[in-house]
Amino acid sequence: MGKSISILEPSIVVEETTELVELIKQVNKVNHYETLRLRKDDTTIYVSITLSLILDIYGEPLAISIIVRDITKTTKAEEELLESEERYRIVTEQTGQRVYDYDSSTGKCKWAGAMEEVTGCSLKEFQELDKDFWIKNIVHADMNRMYENSQDME
Repeated sequence: MGKSISILEPSIVVEETTELVELIKQVNKVNHYETLRLRKDDTTIYVSITLSLILDIYGEPLAISIIVRDITKTTKAEEELLESEERYRIVTEQTGQRVYDYDSSTGKCKWAGAMEEVTGCSLKEFQELDKDFWIKNIVHADMNRMYENSQDME
């Protein structure tokens, strides 16, 4: 429309478009560059930009193709997940609780909290435990504990 694409830059990323133009001249393509841009209503959104250099028949730069995707929802969801995981980590560390998640289909276990202190197993040892160990020692013990707790509530 006769205006520079840099008008979409929020003030916190000034001159980024100029830097991207220089970069594209060196590498010919930039995939999924994540940054911020302004919408028509002046709100700032997260975007993923793919830039491709278009050359003329002599191999000289002719134009730059730019594809911009709005990734605001995804980025905000990722930020919220990271904040939630951080709160979860702090709670498990501060309370001395242990929380585990054993995936029987993959045989992988993740845990948080004082698992090493409680079990005496190192991280490596813990990751090498097989499905039979989990079913015999951990899952049944937890199920019994949940049953006993529910009985105490009655």
